Amino acid sequence: MDGLFASLFRRLEPREGWLVFLAPLIPLMLVPLALSGAGWVSDLGWPTTTALTLGYLAGFTASRIVGARGQSGSGWRRYLPGVVAGILLFATGLLVVTLLVWWRQAPQVAEEVRWYLRPLAHSGLAIQEAAVRLWQWGQDATGAGAAQDDSVFRWLVCLAVWLAGSWAGWWYFRHQRTLLALLPAGAIIVLNAYFYWEGRIFLPLFLGTAVVVQVLMERRARETRWQRLDMDYSRDVRLDILFTAIGLGILVFGASSLMPRLVVRPTASWFAGVVSEPTSDLEEQGRQLFPGLQRSPRSLLARGGGSGSLPRSFLLGSGPELSEILVMRVSTGQLAVLPPWEEPPAAARHYWRAMTNDTYDGRGWSNSPIEESRHAAGEPWAEQDGVFRQTLRQMITLERGGDRALYAAGEALAPNRPYESYVRRGSDAPFDDLVALITDGRRYDVISMVPAADEAALRAAGTDYLSYLRDSYLELPEIPDRVRLLAQEVAGDAETSFDQALILEEYLRGYRYDLDVAPPPPGRDVVDFFLFDQQAGYCDYYASSMVVLARSLGIPARLAVGYATGDFDPEARAFLVHEDDAHSWAELYFPGVGWVPFEPTASRATFVRQAVPGDAGTRMASAEQLAVDLQTFHEDEILRRRVRRIVVVLLVGLAALLLWVFWRRRPEPGLEGMYEQLGRWGGRLGRPAGVGETPSEFGQGLSIQVDSLSDPQADRASQGIKHFITDFETAQYGPVSGEAEAEARQVWRRLDPALRRLWLRWGWRRGPR
Repeated sequence: MDGLFASLFRRLEPREGWLVFLAPLIPLMLVPLALSGAGWVSDLGWPTTTALTLGYLAGFTASRIVGARGQSGSGWRRYLPGVVAGILLFATGLLVVTLLVWWRQAPQVAEEVRWYLRPLAHSGLAIQEAAVRLWQWGQDATGAGAAQDDSVFRWLVCLAVWLAGSWAGWWYFRHQRTLLALLPAGAIIVLNAYFYWEGRIFLPLFLGTAVVVQVLMERRARETRWQRLDMDYSRDVRLDILFTAIGLGILVFGASSLMPRLVVRPTASWFAGVVSEPTSDLEEQGRQLFPGLQRSPRSLLARGGGSGSLPRSFLLGSGPELSEILVMRVSTGQLAVLPPWEEPPAAARHYWRAMTNDTYDGRGWSNSPIEESRHAAGEPWAEQDGVFRQTLRQMITLERGGDRALYAAGEALAPNRPYESYVRRGSDAPFDDLVALITDGRRYDVISMVPAADEAALRAAGTDYLSYLRDSYLELPEIPDRVRLLAQEVAGDAETSFDQALILEEYLRGYRYDLDVAPPPPGRDVVDFFLFDQQAGYCDYYASSMVVLARSLGIPARLAVGYATGDFDPEARAFLVHEDDAHSWAELYFPGVGWVPFEPTASRATFVRQAVPGDAGTRMASAEQLAVDLQTFHEDEILRRRVRRIVVVLLVGLAALLLWVFWRRRPEPGLEGMYEQLGRWGGRLGRPAGVGETPSEFGQGLSIQVDSLSDPQADRASQGIKHFITDFETAQYGPVSGEAEAEARQVWRRLDPALRRLWLRWGWRRGPR
């Protein structure tokens, strides 16, 4: 049986060899890994992996069938095989990907269909299901807006991956163009990393493995040329080339891993500034075509005055399945002190904010120009006034990748990981105004400042707003007059700003909550349409309306985006936050207190206003505990860095040990291979073998060259060369070849490392030429 499998393995082996055939799959397989890690939709890993593998095999097959013809000729005839291959591969990809994505979603085949016709019938139903879903999605996309259809997005991604795999198979085997073959796959990885920053690790891996594949294909091309010219060469060189390729790939991986900090980040910032407007338009189109994708918060951090949008508009048409998608688990210090049987009180149920928006343009929200800064773990992004704030420590566990936003209750102060802050920093701003914090990793602790003012303190806050707040948070576009009049009618007569806010909140909660609403007509103000025409909507409409109405009354307000509290899990002592907890709410500013959240959405409970003891002793103890926690965050990051460095050193050492063991256990070359290696050492040391030169003549010349290097080891190496040449000639032409060959091998084991050391020292002293 083993012989049968071995025979079959040899029969199926491509002419390039299994190593060259399978090597491109290593960088190619990074594509489905990167896409699956981003978590754009569920179940994206196995179909993209299958589509890429089948596409690669299809491209390989096409290079053998179509590419075998039309190799001669000129003009358009020379390119006809490529055109035919492209058409065939694209048509095959459409069929294969359609069956791959919609096979399980197709209706069941009728029972009266014969068993041998069932696969064909089921394929027809899958194609029919795909046509219906694509037609419906296309109709919706060209109309008011498409509902999220994961299958359509999965189909498009799998088709792109199929094309990248088939392109690689065609160009790699038909034209031996490795870099061009891997170009589409690399483009997918780069595009995925642009929107999913954690996916940047796949780019250095891709570059490193691509270099290995390029070296292996170059070796294959050279061997093919040598065979065509009937040149004699040693197959032992393959192992040396393989080790060289792996070493070069590791160097490329290491160098490219530094790119995110040294090159990618500044380049991306410059690129984002250049293409901010078309990128914003592209993202807007993407949200309209696929409103339910799990997008990175990078796209929410709009810079400049780009067109706004409703941040939670993907809730439209997403369906009840959102409740099944777990986003994160959140545990807080308040939950840790509760008895196991006790449910958390209302004061311990917080909203988890990701970012804030300050610019309303009548259609949606965006941000005014923001600045980015990097901070160490435990380093606060700004000084915080804690008079009407209390610190809260939270432990966040994200359940999916692709989300770099740092979620926290209230105003996040610092996490236990290095992070970046995005702030609005006006010329006359007396403080940094936080937009968002972002960080890497799916588990982190964060300390934030949450409001701790009761209704009495909020009523006593007054209206002495700073000029920066008036300029930034009272600005409104040209809104209909009836919106301003409504604000005056509803809450204009209230005594304090807080009372006005409460009245607006209660008034808006009278509108009907509904996810199944149409977007506003073109040219209509979102808030005006919600208040007077539609009178129903979801959180974006409620929160936007409260911010606009509050600004109309002279109260600084902004829009906050994140997630509501979630469901409490008594066993885990944590809140489970699902996708249907995605939420927007209003935050209003009160002098001396800061930003305070309000809940105008009818389907959510209002916030509880609760003060904390404000005596000097309590505040001092809280400040001391905050300093201890921040220092712990900083020390934790230092420990993590040391552990990572130790792990890297151990892995590198283990890899070096394995390579050394493999090198020591490699098959010893034949006697002719040793002589060829000696010829290569001669070329490196300045005395190559001449054409038609006998081994004795070459050995004599190389021995003289080695003696002239003035090295302490030169005499030993020179004597070793003479002994090896003598034993080599005796083994090749003498009567006692067996004993001479054994002697030559023994001499070579000492001579080879001696020549290597000699070459290294000689090359170092000689320096660059």
